Amino acid sequence: MEEGRLPLPNGILHNGELWKVGDWVHIQNPNDVTKPIVAQIYRTWQDSEGQKWVNACWYYRPEQTVHQYEKHFYPHEVVKTGQYRDHHIDEVIDRCFVMFCTRYSRGRPRGLPKDKE
Repeated sequence: MEEGRLPLPNGILHNGELWKVGDWVHIQNPNDVTKPIVAQIYRTWQDSEGQKWVNACWYYRPEQTVHQYEKHFYPHEVVKTGQYRDHHIDEVIDRCFVMFCTRYSRGRPRGLPKDKE
């Protein structure tokens, strides 16, 4: 355990939602509020002051990467990064879902609301 961090293995209950390790989320993006950060929760914990936090792995959109100009991407495709960042639970906006390329062609995941892309 890191100094002052109490692990929360059962997740964090916030705004009526339970946020757990493995969940795909949108996190507030201070650089572009129209494009939230796509991330996957890697750890959940509480600090010594009782504040709840998540550590999440970021996924970049094509326009946030450097790639050759002839590279083509699927609509809404994201790329996993090595960026793991700590975020206060208040920065989590909503759930999202990321599918790996091998499963993308098979269709939408079960149970995903129709208003989600």
